[in-house]
Amino acid sequence: MTRLVRIALVAALGLVALPVGAAAQQALTRSNGDLLTGTLVRITDGTWVFSYAGTNLEIAAADVAAFSAPEPVGFRLADGTLLAATVSTVSGGLRLLAADGSSRTVAVTDLAAVGNPADLDALRPVHIGLLSPFGKFWRATASLGLSLKNGNTNTRNGTIYVDVARETALDRLTLTLQLSQDHDKVDSNGDGQPDSTVQTSGKYLGALRYDVYPAARMYLFAATRQSRDRFKEIDLRSFYTAGLGYQFVERPTLDVRSSLGAGVRYEKFYLQQGTIDSSATVPTGSLDGALRVVLGPLDYDLRTVYSPSLKDFNDYQLLTLTGLTAKVIAGLGFRIQLLWEYDNTPTEGSRKSDTELTTALTYTLGG
Repeated sequence: MTRLVRIALVAALGLVALPVGAAAQQALTRSNGDLLTGTLVRITDGTWVFSYAGTNLEIAAADVAAFSAPEPVGFRLADGTLLAATVSTVSGGLRLLAADGSSRTVAVTDLAAVGNPADLDALRPVHIGLLSPFGKFWRATASLGLSLKNGNTNTRNGTIYVDVARETALDRLTLTLQLSQDHDKVDSNGDGQPDSTVQTSGKYLGALRYDVYPAARMYLFAATRQSRDRFKEIDLRSFYTAGLGYQFVERPTLDVRSSLGAGVRYEKFYLQQGTIDSSATVPTGSLDGALRVVLGPLDYDLRTVYSPSLKDFNDYQLLTLTGLTAKVIAGLGFRIQLLWEYDNTPTEGSRKSDTELTTALTYTLGG
């Protein structure tokens, strides 16, 4: 008898639970009569994405003959109205029944977006402008490093680094600036006391790049890089390149991409008492890669560019900029950065390799 009671209880619970589980299912009927049960995931530009049997199906709104949702769903209508409502199919289209008892009948094509009924504000359309929404598409990091030495040596070293990026599903804009200077106080009159300041090094680097995606992973790019190094007798070194790139991985925590292009390199040199003695323009190739990895508060980035002359492949420059930024509190943190430049045909009296390691305080905005 006890066993029969247990079986009866299990059967009763099953009968009670079955209608509840079935009631939670949304149902969609296509114009060909196919009935699908699952969940409406999203609506974009007249296309419904419906999760059915573990698969997301894309269905044109015009192909939806009927739809029902017994539990409230968040909707944005074509006229901008936001509401949470259950859905049933009536002769005039879809009947939306709100929690307050009010109802509205709309056409299937009037549903513009679907989402969480408890967060209707998330369904509002986002206006995408050059600077908005900043937190969604922009990321900016500014760094300032300064060191002062007094005693046996009297040195002032300053570094400014700015990195700005705007990225959407269609394009990407990046801007990088780095300025660094060293000043030493020297004894100019021989009395053993430093009395004048001499600039011992100065380097300026700026890069601007724009990528646009004609396909899912392929992108076209145009870029320029400007640099100056007075103590390597380079008044200006400019690269202008364009080409084709491929996005290998693009996730919030991992970004891997590379591109190939061609362009020109323009240089002006200081050779005689601070005056510009010569200049040169040569066609160049370009092979570059970028990696970004985000691990919690740590943001690691690596960029490298190989730029050979198309007239003489022994005439090339290789630049690598790598850095680790750590957020400490809010947007404040610190950055360790290494800039390495290799010039296979340097100016007379200069070394081929040049390395600069800096540490700085940072402030980061956006993602």
